[in-house]
Amino acid sequence: AKLFDNWWWGRGRSGGQTIIASDIHGKSAVGGTNIPLFFVGDETRVEVDAFGSDVSTIEGSPVRHPDPRHGRPIGSGISFATAGGSRAEFKISDHVLTSADLLADEPVAMRVAASAMSMKPWYTRFESPIALSLPGQSPSAGRGTLEYFELK
Repeated sequence: AKLFDNWWWGRGRSGGQTIIASDIHGKSAVGGTNIPLFFVGDETRVEVDAFGSDVSTIEGSPVRHPDPRHGRPIGSGISFATAGGSRAEFKISDHVLTSADLLADEPVAMRVAASAMSMKPWYTRFESPIALSLPGQSPSAGRGTLEYFELK
């Protein structure tokens, strides 16, 4: 919680390819750096192996979280892209696999302290549709999971 505000983590399959991608958002106190990574490959070949400045990320527009207990908007998904034209888009869905207030089972004193610091940590895992585009290949659709972890 001292280093990161939140992160997205997605994984799944599309068009016979495995996709793993994440975007970690550092706190401003430690430089506010975003750390993205994007991997696409199969048993025989790595198509994309990029991280840091080699990956661009775009969070989808804010929408109401599917879990009514979660009171803040959430991005509708996240896209990962490279300058070479590779792109994967993960979307949240109404099929929530896990949604948890990370303070719910903590002692009252910890919940009060967290509230005083405006902290509302939450973890959500969605079943996610994935759209994959690779240079020289037809776009493909697939499925996987997408996680959003909020520490702030």
